[in-house]
Amino acid sequence: MHQSLFTMDSHIDTPIRLSFPGFDIRKSYNWSEYATSVDLSRLRKGGLDAGFWAIYSRQGPLTTEGYDVSYINAKRRLAQIQNMVKSNPDSLVLAKSTQEINRLSGDSRHIIVLSMENAYPLGNDLTKLNEFYKKGLRMLGLVHVTNNQFADSSTDKKGEKWGGLSPLGKELVKRANDLGIILDGSHASDKAVLQLIELSRAPIVLSHSGVKSIFEHPRNVDDNLLRELAQKGGVIQMNAYPSYLRKIVYSKDRLEARRTFFDKMYAMEDNNQPISFQEFSSILKEIDKQYPPQDAYFQDYMNHFDHALKIIGPYHVGVGADWDGGGGVKGMRDVSMIPKITDYLATAGWGEKDLQQIWGANLLRVMRKVETLSDR
Repeated sequence: MHQSLFTMDSHIDTPIRLSFPGFDIRKSYNWSEYATSVDLSRLRKGGLDAGFWAIYSRQGPLTTEGYDVSYINAKRRLAQIQNMVKSNPDSLVLAKSTQEINRLSGDSRHIIVLSMENAYPLGNDLTKLNEFYKKGLRMLGLVHVTNNQFADSSTDKKGEKWGGLSPLGKELVKRANDLGIILDGSHASDKAVLQLIELSRAPIVLSHSGVKSIFEHPRNVDDNLLRELAQKGGVIQMNAYPSYLRKIVYSKDRLEARRTFFDKMYAMEDNNQPISFQEFSSILKEIDKQYPPQDAYFQDYMNHFDHALKIIGPYHVGVGADWDGGGGVKGMRDVSMIPKITDYLATAGWGEKDLQQIWGANLLRVMRKVETLSDR
C-alpha cells in the first residue's frame, strides 16, 4: 500500500549537507557512519515521492550586517539545491505548483519543492521574498530557535519580544499570501501561531511539530491550537526530532561540544570555507560516542500521530520528520524506513483514503488553497 500512495514530507533539512565538500546525494550512506539520513537510494527505498527541501542559514544578530551574511548563505543554499537537481535530471525534479506536482506524481523522480526555514535572511526588505518566490520558494517558516525581526520563537530563553508577530511580521504574512507562499508556524510561539492563523487569508502549516498532550515542550502545540489550526483548514506535519517527542536529558558536556562544533561549522561557511562532509560526520559521530545521547523510539513518534489524529482527524495531519535536521528515532533512523509509518497507521485501522490524506493530499490541499487565494 505504501508504494501505491503519493508520499510527501514537508520538512527536509538535507540541503545544508550540500555545502560540505564530499557529500554526494548519489552515494548510498549508512546513518550509523555518516551524519545524513537522506540520499537517492534511501529516498527510493522509502518510497518518498516528494518533499519540501529547506533553505536554512543560521541566525545572527538583528542587524543589517547579520541579515546580509544570512542572505548570502540562503542564496548559496538555493543555488546548491538547483545544482543538485540539474546534475541529477533522471532522479530529481523541481516543482513550483500543485499543477506541476500532480503532473509529475507518476514520475519516478523525487519531486523537490523549495521552503525556507526562518525568514531571517530577508532582513527588513520584504521584496527579497519576491526574489525567492521567482526561484520556486513555496513555503516560509517565519522564525527559528530564537526571536527574530518577524516573530517570537517558542524556544527563545529570553522570552517573547513581540507578543507574537512583529509589525513587520504581519506585513510578511500579507506578502506571502499575495505571492502564494504557504506560511509555516513551526518554531513560532503559540501566540505567533494563533496570529498567523487569524491573519492569513489561506490555511497555514506546521511543517514539523508535535503535540503537547503527549510531551509538554515549547515546540509542541496544545489541543486548542490544533483545533484552531484545523478549523482554518491547516495541517500539522508530525516531527521525529527525539527531544520533542519525550523527555530526554543531555549532558552539559554533550550540549557544549555540539554547540562549539556547530558555531565553528557555520562560521566556516560564512567565510566560504565549509567543512568537509567526512569531517562533519566524524566529529558528530565522535561526540555521540564520547557523550552517548538518550534515545526516542518509533512508538514515541507514533504517539504524537495517534493523539493528533484523535483530536483533528486524518484531514489535518501529515508527515514532516525533519530529516537531517535532527529527525530520526530508534526504529526509524532514516528516510528508507518511512513505510513503517504507513504500516503502523494501517494496523491502527486507518484506511487507504486516510493514509493518502496524511501522506500528501492534506499538504497539497493547503498548497492549492494558498495558490487560489494569492494575488500574484
